[in-house]
Order: sequence, then structure tokens, then C-alpha cells
Amino acid sequence: MVVVFSCGRTGTNLVLEILSGSDILIPTLTPEDRYLFIRENNKFIYPEDYLTKSDSIYCTSYGHFGNFMTNNPTAKIIWTIRHPFDTAMSKVRRGFPDAADASLKGCVKDMCWMEYLYNEANCEFPDRVLTIKMEDVLLNIEKETQKMCNFLNIPFEDEMVRPWERMRHPGKRERYPGKLYTDQIDMYLNWRTVYDGFLVNNIDFNMLELFKKIESLVYMFSYDIKKFPE
Repeated sequence: MVVVFSCGRTGTNLVLEILSGSDILIPTLTPEDRYLFIRENNKFIYPEDYLTKSDSIYCTSYGHFGNFMTNNPTAKIIWTIRHPFDTAMSKVRRGFPDAADASLKGCVKDMCWMEYLYNEANCEFPDRVLTIKMEDVLLNIEKETQKMCNFLNIPFEDEMVRPWERMRHPGKRERYPGKLYTDQIDMYLNWRTVYDGFLVNNIDFNMLELFKKIESLVYMFSYDIKKFPE
């Protein structure tokens, strides 16, 4: 069983559709299982070929996560991450105006909750969690797919490296028409002008304040800051 897991805007849909190209795994009909960690009072046993994704916002306690892993001892987690500044920018822009994580407070809360779950999961289940950086996937999808296959002990298949052919999320389908694009990497370096200046002209808080609040996550996830946003 495989769960692609993290906070939103970190490449979960992309990695999910990579793995959906495997003949070994059976993806859920809808991309995301929001009830994964709470189904039948957190005691549900899932099929061993079950493949889905879940955003960390739907796992409301680490106890639920731990129980899920204990009840499903073959389950493995592909944990996607992305440069926190780029993640925050995408949350604000793509979630505007209604999503909770499109606000300064909501974005920080969502990302820090993911960080907490990540640290706890890697402490208790280090052999069952694989960290995959979205940037690495965009730059070398074959290498990262092979890494995931080795971790999951499933064969690598050529179909897996063409996730755009299976992309079920409408927004992602538009973003990856026929190939992967690297323009989603280090967007923070041009944060004032990306999205046609949206992050300057359309929100009621200062993105620089948001960047400062999540700066520690940059280093925690082994990223760097080529130039701090101004």
C-alpha cells in the first residue's frame, strides 16, 4: 500500500500519477482519500495494492497517523516536499480567495503542521517513509521514479515517467500539457512578478512576512535561499 502524503502544493498529484503508471498498484478512483486516517474509527485495513494521496490537513492528529501505520504494516509513505517559499506562493495564489491555507496564518499553520507530522513519522517509521523533492522530479523524473520503485519494491515501468497522460487534477493537467516544466522551481526569486504580480497586488498581507515565518522550514528540509526575497 502506498500513500503520497504532504501538505498541498508540494507535488503530491504529480507523484501520485507517476505511481499510477505501475501495473502493481491500483489507484483510487478519485485522486485523494480524505478519510484515509479516520475511516471506521481509524481501524480500517486497506488492500496491499491500494494507492492514493492525502494532504496532511486531513490527518488531524499524529495518533491517527501512527494508528494507520500500525494497522497497515505494509503501508509506505512517499512524502513530497518542495521549497517552502515556492510552496507558500502556490498556496496563496492557487487557493485564493477561499482556501484556508491561502492566508498568512493559514499557510503557516498548514506547513508547520506538515513539518510536525514529518518529524514524528520519520522518528517512528524511518524505514517506511521516503522523501521526494518536487524539484528533483521535475529535473530528472526517471531517476526519482526509479528511487521510488526501489523503495516500494515494485518494478520500474516506462509508463510511469509520463504522468501528464494520466493527470486527473484539472489544474495540473493544464500545467503539464505533454511534458514536465521546470518553471515551478525557485519561483520565489521572482515572487513580485510571477502570477502576473498577483502576490503584490491582490492579497491583504505582505509575502515577506510569510517568508520570514517559514524560513526555518527551508533549512529543515535541506533547501537553501539563493537570495532572500525583497
